Amino acid sequence: MYSIQQKIIILLLLFCTTNVFAQNRSRTKKSAETTASETKETPKASSKSSKNNEKAESKKTQSKEEVKDLNSKNLKDEDGKKEPGKFDQNVAKYKNIPYGKLLKYANKLEADGSYLNAVVYFEMAHKKKPNNKCIVQKLSELNYKLRDYEASQKYTELILEMDKGYDKLAPLRLAMCMKANQKYKQSVEEFKTLEENKKMQKYAKEIDIEKRGAELALEIRGKEDKKIKVAPESQVNGNLQEFAPQPLPDGAMIYSAIVSDTAPNITKMKEEGWDYTSKLLFTVFNDELNQWTKPQLLPQDINTPEVFIGNSFMDKTGKLIYYTQCSESKQLEMKCKLFMATKDGGQWKTEELKVLNAKGTTNTHPAIFEDGNKRFLLFSSDRPGGKGKMDIFYVAIDEKGKIKDKDATNLKEINSFNDDITPFYHTPTKTLYFSSNGYPSIGGFDVFKVQGTIGKWDKIINLKHPINSSLDDIYLKLRDDETGYFVSNRNGSKSTRGQTCCDDIWSIKKNEYNVWARIIYVSSKDLEKKPLSGVNSIAIDDNKKLIYNKTTEGESPIFVKLSQGKNYKVNGVLDGYYPGMDSFRTPNELFKDDTIYKIFVLDPIEKGKYVVENVYYAFDKSVVRPEYYSIMDSVYNLLQIFPDKFLKIDGHTDSRGTNIYNQALSERRCKAAAEYLLLKGLAPERIIMRGYSEDVPIAPNETPSSEDDPAGRAKNRRVEFKILAPTGKDPKLDIEYRVNDPFGID
Repeated sequence: MYSIQQKIIILLLLFCTTNVFAQNRSRTKKSAETTASETKETPKASSKSSKNNEKAESKKTQSKEEVKDLNSKNLKDEDGKKEPGKFDQNVAKYKNIPYGKLLKYANKLEADGSYLNAVVYFEMAHKKKPNNKCIVQKLSELNYKLRDYEASQKYTELILEMDKGYDKLAPLRLAMCMKANQKYKQSVEEFKTLEENKKMQKYAKEIDIEKRGAELALEIRGKEDKKIKVAPESQVNGNLQEFAPQPLPDGAMIYSAIVSDTAPNITKMKEEGWDYTSKLLFTVFNDELNQWTKPQLLPQDINTPEVFIGNSFMDKTGKLIYYTQCSESKQLEMKCKLFMATKDGGQWKTEELKVLNAKGTTNTHPAIFEDGNKRFLLFSSDRPGGKGKMDIFYVAIDEKGKIKDKDATNLKEINSFNDDITPFYHTPTKTLYFSSNGYPSIGGFDVFKVQGTIGKWDKIINLKHPINSSLDDIYLKLRDDETGYFVSNRNGSKSTRGQTCCDDIWSIKKNEYNVWARIIYVSSKDLEKKPLSGVNSIAIDDNKKLIYNKTTEGESPIFVKLSQGKNYKVNGVLDGYYPGMDSFRTPNELFKDDTIYKIFVLDPIEKGKYVVENVYYAFDKSVVRPEYYSIMDSVYNLLQIFPDKFLKIDGHTDSRGTNIYNQALSERRCKAAAEYLLLKGLAPERIIMRGYSEDVPIAPNETPSSEDDPAGRAKNRRVEFKILAPTGKDPKLDIEYRVNDPFGID
């Protein structure tokens, strides 16, 4: 039975991507530290390596007695008590124990898989004897496995300074640490040196990929995608691991987590009979409170007690969940099996997907692929027939989620020579997202995307910054609007040790920058361009939606918040000036809040001359549209200037429809215009209305070849205004009845 410390370290370092983050962390980083014999100097090997130096450095190296009993099962402290095994409770108690005992405790904890605690004891021993190469090498390697790359780099540089030949993999570890610590230029140089080292030829492919990834990081430095914003979900993230988040409808999210507060407490929880394994949780974001609701555990039908549960994917009905159950192998690796659960009434029914869970393999990271009639289950596996280590596979499923085929198919067009994991297919954009360390990455695992469908894929693309970092970025899942979540251990994540220990959930959002318009009106006759006061200005967007209706005051401009990449039509009306109609467009891309300055020019009306224009209507509609409010206002203002005059409103239609229908429509258009003016305050007895149906066109409804003429019909769908004397005749005012163009054809 394995110790609590073994399980803790698995949870802290490995479970986030199950088999991929196995005991040897460098395996996922491609430092080629794949097995015990390849990845580290064992204590015996360390002793043998130091024997050649014993005569010259007898006082600086450890004795055989200090390291010989590394697997002792009955180590005792000076009081006869069992050796320390709790990081938070016992370290201080044993800080003054002899050097030899420190090494015994440290090596025993390492052998048990409790790297977190082992490092503490090795550090204490290092302070006592800083020139012991064996201890420095241990601190280099164990900190790397703990993903504390700053500490690992420090000790790796130290061991290389002490003895370049002591740890054959130290140069590779150093290059990897430099890359993780964003020292890309130095890491490239280290990788180039490794390429020339004949002893490292068996790692040539890994070295080449890592070097190209560091070169990519240098190439894209400072070119972060400003349209995307990523941030840790601090309300959800705890001190341990959160992983496999999936956004659901109505602001909900399902994810996996270790339900505890701190790593040391897990030992105490286990001793007291608490279940410290990972589970599936559900939470909803409350927009009003701007916070997540308290996470709720899924039922025990799914969250089996004392079993690691995680990596779920829920279908769009909310009644089907794929997930994994995982257990520890004797090699301290997590072995996972795929399960599914279906909801019948209020009860979940679970079953193992035995056809996919081949003996001795890990099968995890399920996700549903849907594209038209195609429906598959995607998952990651190290099963035979793969292209690399962990590969992405797919298998056909029916409408109820049942497996249709006996054999899964390798997604060979996507998979690399290394690990390819956490697939997700975004149906709206036909894009597959996955994480890999088998392609050039700027960190450990990077997120990649490829558009297409099963059997036909485009070019694989690295998502780069800000989604990818110098560390591990996995589990990306998106909503239809391309916002969502992913998992990372980058700086900014909560961590129990160092800055990059643990994986947290991060959100992906679109950066929303504001664009403001500063609008003034000036007279075309004013050389100084002094802002005009009292200009009534309206703006509409492409969808004919009224954006604002404001009036300038004094020399103050109009400030209005707009949307990026939109067209706007603006009309300004001021007594004594012709209406000013203009249009403009806001920038398509914004990388910060911005203000655009617009100056619109109004032409003064010559003395005694006024302009009256037509108002146009959409097809078969009688609603006065916002873009014509300014024309209606100018008519009202003219009637205010001449309070003894009357207004005649003539309604017209195009030739579509019967004459009887069009007669009624033309009258409704007259009525709509009249109602607008009545609401402004015009007396009803001053209005005369008449509908003319389609009988008085001002433009042809058809082309000379008898084809439909949409532009002509748009001009005919109108009301015209006439100012009349009390006698009903022309008042002999200097008025220009202008036939303006419609704002659009619809």
